[in-house]
Amino acid sequence: VKCGKVDGAAVPEVTQSRLSAIQVDAKTGFAHPAIDAGFKELIPLVKSNGCVGLTISNSYNCGV
Repeated sequence: VKCGKVDGAAVPEVTQSRLSAIQVDAKTGFAHPAIDAGFKELIPLVKSNGCVGLTISNSYNCGV
């Protein structure tokens, strides 16, 4: 966050682009909140469709 490459206050935008596809734009924020936001939409779709793809874009990843 200090270097300016990541927006610590970014709010991910979730879009269901197809019946079994979810896209999450992390808005240059961290990947983890984007993944969490995507999973909230993903679980019900998996239960009804059997298989769902989830993509995360514009995110910053950091390992622990």
